[in-house]
This record gives sequence, C-alpha cells and structure tokens, in this order.
Amino acid sequence: MKKTMKLTRTFFSALFVASLLFACSPEDGEDGAMGVQGEQGPQGAAGADGAQGEQGEVGSANVIYSGWIPSEFDNNIIATSDSFLIDAPEMTNDFIEQGIILVYGRSTPNPITIDTDVFSLPIVFGVARQQSYYFRVEQAGELYIAMASTVEGQSAGVPFFSEYRYILIPGGQTTSGKATPLDYTKMTYQELTEHFGIEE
Repeated sequence: MKKTMKLTRTFFSALFVASLLFACSPEDGEDGAMGVQGEQGPQGAAGADGAQGEQGEVGSANVIYSGWIPSEFDNNIIATSDSFLIDAPEMTNDFIEQGIILVYGRSTPNPITIDTDVFSLPIVFGVARQQSYYFRVEQAGELYIAMASTVEGQSAGVPFFSEYRYILIPGGQTTSGKATPLDYTKMTYQELTEHFGIEE
C-alpha cells in the first residue's frame, strides 16, 4: 500500500514537471519588439527679443562746471556792444566739437527781495532792457561773454547780469534703438543742476 502511494506521488510529480516544461515556450523571457518611435512634436516658437533698454545718462562725474564768475563789464557800457574773456581750461576741442557747452548769467541781487534770476545764454531782453547776451567760443580754453544793445546805434547800457558760469557736458551720446537722449539745452537751470547734482 505504501509502495503504491509512493509510486503514485512520484508519477504525479513527474507529470507536474513535464507539464511545466511543455507549457513554457522557447520564446518566453525574450524582450518584446521595440515599438515604432512617434513623430516629434512641433518646435515651440522662439521668444521675441526684449526691448532695448534706454541709454544711460551721462554720469555727473563727467560733467564739468565752473563756479559763479564775476562780470567784467563796466557798470554802464557806452558802446553798442562789449565782451570779456573767461578762461575755461577744461573746455577742450572734444567738448567744442562733440560736447554741450551751456552758459548761464545770474542777475544782480534785487536790493528789496535779495532775489536773483538765472537765465541761459543766449537771451534777448525786450523793451524793458533792450539788451542781448550771448557767448562765443573761438578756441579751446577761451569762452567769451558778450552783450549788445538791441537798438541800432544805442549804447548797451547797464548790464543785467553780475555773474556767469559755464557747464560742460561730454558728447558721444548714442540715439540707437528707441532711447532718446535728454535735450539739456531745453532744461531749466534748476532742472539741470538737480539732474547732475551741481552745487551752487
């Protein structure tokens, strides 16, 4: 009886192993075939270039300015015009050819209000004064201040300005892109001095 059970167990074990061998295919365990690669998606559009930044302003360290220089005009000018020379050694040929030269006149203090007025040259005063003031540059380092009567044959009279000063702004400003450089000639004296931190 025991022998029959042992044979039966051995038979079923052998049958089980045989069924496993026949059930497995020789191809089992191999990697499946690689699928076809999908098409690449459309390339994203390149981003637009950023807008160009505005041109930087001229640094105040590059701006040259004089102190207030006393007028050398006579108290009452008999001639129809007159001028005097201011030494401006910083006013080089580069400033003359490429830079900006600004000149201002400051009036004699009002004896009542102690106020003074600052004007950019050139300037023409109308009926009240009938005078014109301007400056000219003949060569590097030499700045001439001039005044004249606006009435032909009339003496220039009593000067309005008692002091003058010059401000030299270097050139070489670019106008590329959309940046527009400031027009310093259209700024008031107060705007200009505040912009560049110019001391009185």
